[in-house]
Amino acid sequence: MNVSAAVSRIDAKPQPRKRDEVERLRHGGGGPRALMVAVLKEAIVAARYRSRKAEQWIRDEDWVYPFSFNNICQALSVDPERLREKIFRTLPQ
Repeated sequence: MNVSAAVSRIDAKPQPRKRDEVERLRHGGGGPRALMVAVLKEAIVAARYRSRKAEQWIRDEDWVYPFSFNNICQALSVDPERLREKIFRTLPQ
């Protein structure tokens, strides 16, 4: 390897993996939106494992609590009723 090739490798910024870039774009990069996505994902996974607390949070029609299912869905431009139906339709019996 010649010197210029070695220097260019040192100066090169590491490129994010394609999957990381897609996830960053999908979730808005971070902050409150990423937190909302994480809360929603965690609740769906917990509901699949029959967590009563997660199921109740998903069923709750609360529009007051900032991190309620309805408010998170609205902030993420998702119809809460349609997602709620889909979640409970796909849960193991």
